[in-house]
Amino acid sequence: MTPRHADRRVVLLGDAGELATALAGRLAAEGAQVRTIAGDGAADVRCDLADANALATAVAAAGDGLGGIDALVHAPPPPPRRSLSDLTDDEWHRAQDVGVGALLHAARAARPAFAAAGGGRIVALSSAVARQSRPGRLLDVVVAMGVIGLVRALASELGRERVTVNAIAPSLHARSADPDLAEVAQSQAIPRAQLPGDIAGTVSFLLSDDAAFVTGQTFQVDGGLIPI
Repeated sequence: MTPRHADRRVVLLGDAGELATALAGRLAAEGAQVRTIAGDGAADVRCDLADANALATAVAAAGDGLGGIDALVHAPPPPPRRSLSDLTDDEWHRAQDVGVGALLHAARAARPAFAAAGGGRIVALSSAVARQSRPGRLLDVVVAMGVIGLVRALASELGRERVTVNAIAPSLHARSADPDLAEVAQSQAIPRAQLPGDIAGTVSFLLSDDAAFVTGQTFQVDGGLIPI
């Protein structure tokens, strides 16, 4: 049987952490060729995701290494926990540059490669906090909603070019040091912390041929935290 992602060329933006490793491993195991872009760790291409010009160069370099780009996955590190009283202007701008701006700049940089390939896939991680805010998560909510809005706009912009664009809104990660982890997990219909594999499976589906007619959507992959 042909692997699900046989020869699919995927560029993965992230923080080179456990989630990015799980996503890259899952896609590679299903036949994809993956190049990672991150500001630290063992990424294939090192780049500050907040630097638009550097990111465009990094996406082009990753595409050159792959011989083209069929899919782009945006899985950035979460912003710091901040409230209105302790948020700085620099944190405000950087959180949006990394969480939302990087998706825009990477999509624009990958667009010629998608055209050459006859289409493509974009998947971006948002967060369940977009629908259920908590005190001290101002940046999380703004970035999560920004991703959802940009995904809808890009889906409309790129649909005629056979590029699908979707978002995933996960719950809190099991390995995170988030102080709300236990409480959030117990609020879910499936009362356990989320694992990287829970997200990787949905990413794999949205990059596959099975999702060719799915675009502009946000998938709640949160154990039933937010029923919709």
